[in-house]
Amino acid sequence: LADVEVRQGDFAYVLDAAEPGDLVYFDPPYEPMSATANFNEYSASGFDREDQRRLLDVAADLDDAGVWVVLSNSGVMYDAYVDAGFRVDREDATRAINSDAESRGAVDEIVATNVPPAERREAGQRELSRY
Repeated sequence: LADVEVRQGDFAYVLDAAEPGDLVYFDPPYEPMSATANFNEYSASGFDREDQRRLLDVAADLDDAGVWVVLSNSGVMYDAYVDAGFRVDREDATRAINSDAESRGAVDEIVATNVPPAERREAGQRELSRY
């Protein structure tokens, strides 16, 4: 991980920090898939729908600036990222943690990116490392 910088905090700082050709990965608290799937309070201020919109705007601004972007989120965000011009893959992610044991299993997640397929490591690879 030479020359990699990992930061925690408000994601908007990256607009000033990233340069064309950099790759930025976002792993935000996911948009809830249902009314009861609402664990998105990783901080005192939480991460609400407005934060999701702000993140999408930041990702689009980075794209406009020539910065590579990869972002994961819940499947409910699929249309928002497609509409913003990102390439979006759906993935079934297995979850072993759920208060209801019957509900454990695969959940719909997305990986959105502006990285062109030709720039990815392998076209058929089904894991995040391909981005």
